[in-house]
Amino acid sequence: MEQPYKDPHTLVHMREVPLGAYVDEFARQLSDEGYSRPSCRWALQVVADLGHWWNQAGLLPLSKLDCLHPATK
Repeated sequence: MEQPYKDPHTLVHMREVPLGAYVDEFARQLSDEGYSRPSCRWALQVVADLGHWWNQAGLLPLSKLDCLHPATK
């Protein structure tokens, strides 16, 4: 997978945001599907911004969302 950012610390920082646990897999999926580096960076920034907004809005903690944790049966 091609790195979306030249500075590896950018992805390290993005992993620290509320949706950070999903950053690596999302970046990999975008790259595998052929998205350009600028498109990947834009999409990853949207995910980071969404996570920050979610926390600031005081919504249900992301860890409580069932859709982010597939059921195991």
